[in-house]
Amino acid sequence: MLAKLNTGKLKVFPFLFFFLIVNNCIYSQKKTDNLDEKLPYKTVREVEVKPEFPGGMEKFYKFVGTNFKISDKEPSGKIFAQFIIETDGTLSDIEIWKNEVGIISGQEFIRVLQKCPKWIPASDNGKPVRVIYMLPITLQGIK
Repeated sequence: MLAKLNTGKLKVFPFLFFFLIVNNCIYSQKKTDNLDEKLPYKTVREVEVKPEFPGGMEKFYKFVGTNFKISDKEPSGKIFAQFIIETDGTLSDIEIWKNEVGIISGQEFIRVLQKCPKWIPASDNGKPVRVIYMLPITLQGIK
């Protein structure tokens, strides 16, 4: 009878051991995958010196207006782009966050942002930092 009791424990032990390993791996992964603990970039509100387009936003919108190719039948609306301004002022991870106009206009806005000159990067404690930036443009279609 004692031998039967030991074999029952031996059958449960490998299962329990496997469960503990899997559970520990899942818990560890959840803890290290938490992006709230450390983001690879900061928001504009978190930095001392905000990023700036050379010459200011008026020059930026002039740059966009000059380089944005729009068709005669383009509808009116807003496009919101989100991107990262790197520590050297280049733009990366450009994506359209919201588009009220259409896919072609969104792709064109991405093309123009990729062509954009370097920005003056944000800084915190005197050091350049990466920041995420969201920017709208408004298209006024020709009627």
